[in-house]
Amino acid sequence: MGQNAPHYKLDKLPPLREKVETIEILRQTNKSTAALAELKGINTK
Repeated sequence: MGQNAPHYKLDKLPPLREKVETIEILRQTNKSTAALAELKGINTK
C-alpha cells in the first residue's frame, strides 16, 4: 500500500446483529416510524 493508505480498518459488512439491534436503536426506530407515518398523513391531505 502506498503512502496515502488509510490507517484504520473497517468492519466487514453486514454488521453483527448484536451491534445493530440494540434496545436504544429499536426504540428510536419506532419513534422514527411514527414520525414518518404522521408526515405521510399530513402530505396526503
